[in-house]
Amino acid sequence: MFDQLLQDFHFARRKLLDRPAITVLIVLTLGLGIGANSAIFSVVHDILLSPLPFVEPERLVRLETSRGGEVGPVSLRELEDLQAETEIFEGLAAYVPGILFNVGGEGRPEEVPAILPTHDLFAVLGVEPALGAPWPAAHDRERHLSVILGHDLWQRRFGGDPEIVGRQITLDGAAGYTVFGVAPEGFSFPGESEVYRSIFLSPHFPGSEDRQARRVVGIGRLAQGVSVERARAELEAFGERLARQYPSSNEGLGFRLTPLAETFSGEVRPYLLLLLGAVGLVLLITCVNVSNLLLSRAVARETEMAVRAALGARRRRLLAQLLVESLVLASLGALAGLVVAYFGVDLLARWIRREVPPFLEVGGLDLPVLLVTLGVAVVASVGAGLAPALRLSAASLIDVGRGVFGGSRRQGLRGVLVVAEVALAVVLLAGAGLLFRSFRELAEADLGFRDEGVLTFRVALPWTYDRTRTLEFHRRVLEELEALPGVESAAINSNLPLGGLDSPERSLVAARGQSEEEQRANPYVTVQRASPGYFRTLDIPVLAGRLFDERDHHEAPRVVVVGRHLAERLWPGGRAVGQQLRRIAHGAEWMEVVGVVGNVRHSGVDAEPGFDVYISALQVPEGWNHFVIHTTGDPEALTRSAMEAVWSVDDQQAVFDIATMEERVGDSLWRQRTSAVLFGAFALLALVLATTGIYGVMAFLVGQRRREIGIRISLGAATGQILRRLLRDGLRLAATGLAVGIAASLLFGRSIAHWLYGITPTDPATYAAVCVLLLAVALAASWLPARRALRIDPMKVLREE
Repeated sequence: MFDQLLQDFHFARRKLLDRPAITVLIVLTLGLGIGANSAIFSVVHDILLSPLPFVEPERLVRLETSRGGEVGPVSLRELEDLQAETEIFEGLAAYVPGILFNVGGEGRPEEVPAILPTHDLFAVLGVEPALGAPWPAAHDRERHLSVILGHDLWQRRFGGDPEIVGRQITLDGAAGYTVFGVAPEGFSFPGESEVYRSIFLSPHFPGSEDRQARRVVGIGRLAQGVSVERARAELEAFGERLARQYPSSNEGLGFRLTPLAETFSGEVRPYLLLLLGAVGLVLLITCVNVSNLLLSRAVARETEMAVRAALGARRRRLLAQLLVESLVLASLGALAGLVVAYFGVDLLARWIRREVPPFLEVGGLDLPVLLVTLGVAVVASVGAGLAPALRLSAASLIDVGRGVFGGSRRQGLRGVLVVAEVALAVVLLAGAGLLFRSFRELAEADLGFRDEGVLTFRVALPWTYDRTRTLEFHRRVLEELEALPGVESAAINSNLPLGGLDSPERSLVAARGQSEEEQRANPYVTVQRASPGYFRTLDIPVLAGRLFDERDHHEAPRVVVVGRHLAERLWPGGRAVGQQLRRIAHGAEWMEVVGVVGNVRHSGVDAEPGFDVYISALQVPEGWNHFVIHTTGDPEALTRSAMEAVWSVDDQQAVFDIATMEERVGDSLWRQRTSAVLFGAFALLALVLATTGIYGVMAFLVGQRRREIGIRISLGAATGQILRRLLRDGLRLAATGLAVGIAASLLFGRSIAHWLYGITPTDPATYAAVCVLLLAVALAASWLPARRALRIDPMKVLREE
């Protein structure tokens, strides 16, 4: 058996080398299809299929509140009640996201991302620090500056000091932070955190007894045997109990539970699955194209197989030999596919790393990916070669002599394959067209603010800065920035549109005069501090009233500016200016609405404007802000000057997250842009394969009809008539595939409807463009062989006969 297999292998190698051009074309075609699938699968495997690097990660969940579809943070008091009143969780932890710390030392200060977790976060995740241990539980409620350092920060700023535990370090210009431990290498939760500081109830963090002081994210480990579905059901019942017990704070408020793995992959999951489906279609087209190529190759081997059958070779033996040839092609195709996948994975990994935490380790061709590549190669090659092998193994000398085997039966099979290729290519082209048009609509959408000529950066002042020092720092830096050449205005804002804040400040508000029932129906609002020149700097239009000015200082009555969306929600049909609102929290004061501004897309270009409340940065100064500069020249050219302006006021502050607004807008669209580009690339590859399929069939038909064409020419048939007849055959195949593909595309369009913006899944312009493109390509692919047929010498053909 082994000797026979080895013999078939050597015979297959010789036969493949006999026609190297077709062999290379088949291997390259397989390599592109297999490589694209392997590259996408590698990323899907790492992001969607690989478990998180925690103990029993399937039991980890994230807890948030929800109201009217809007998701927000929870309060520590609600988490305490949840732990005490239910048996859902084995452990519950919490953290405040989106914190920044200024780390000093040698060289320029460095701003690093951080979170404020409870002491048990590491225990709930099942992570042991590389050095030391988490702080005691008492430090969550008392003023103790306890920290755990990220592994990279420990190496980078402290030289990997093995005696770091117990040492006191300086953060935000304040000494006395005690290092309790060092996180393990590669660990960073929830994103790129490098400092974990105890959540102690400081003046900047409301006490745990206030149910409306919602600022934390909950992380829970489900109890053994508790499913996500059961936990959600019990969490819903828990929310209803709290609403009855504490209607003023919890009525209308629900709780949302999400598996932790989904919180890391949720944003990119649909795009990855979309691309996986696209490369699956490309692989199908690849198989169809290879089948056509193998059918062309089979023409030269009809006589060989017929003679072997006449000499006694069984069909099973011939079929086995032909399948061995397909397996050899599979091996070569897999090698070519691995080369394509190697570069493709690196490209995709650079794209995807911006959206997932570092511990997911996106990229690389590991064993599961290699096995999938080999499996795809075998299935694709055998699947593509099965039909030609069955046809070829059934050849007989009688059929070959009559010309039956190479005639209409194979012509019909090749035609069906081409129709399938064209139909699949239409689906990909239509999908790419819809995604591209949607991306263009998003790129041209009204953002509500100016994005040209604007430079932005962040400065996070340490908590040691008091109110007076913070106001003075902001005043002096803004003066320095506005003095720079070409700068028209400068301002600060705590939640810049598309600024990428991990956790923008969100709150529930109430309007004066609302009943408790009306208040409970109010949405979450995004609260942000803005300096007087902010709206002018970003060209956010004022619709009513006035904007902030120097009158709105700390001693003056509290005022706010609201977005149009919130004004219409709280005061429908009325005037918002002069009305009052306050945050629904203990001790919150009433604030007068002095102005209404246009809606702004804060969360993303593809996200609808939310409900915005702007507070004067002069009345409530905070240290964490974006600086915004509008210039008449190139904003990037101001980068160094802007940094020097900050350091001229305080050279111990880090300047980071520097970007133009145009870059931020572009970054907000990276998923849509990348999906459209990659889907378009796959569609282009499918179009090329479909074109070669049409060309191959037409070349085969012309070869089969050489005698007929020669006779027609010798009898005086007009070349135009012959050309039209040949083109009609090619266009008929293309038109049939186009009709099937359009029908399939309409179904596919519905499946991606929620990703489209500004267009419908049945957008007529997109489908019209696809039809014109396909027919034009089919015409060109049919015209070349048909044109060559008109140069046939009738006398030469008749002599051959």
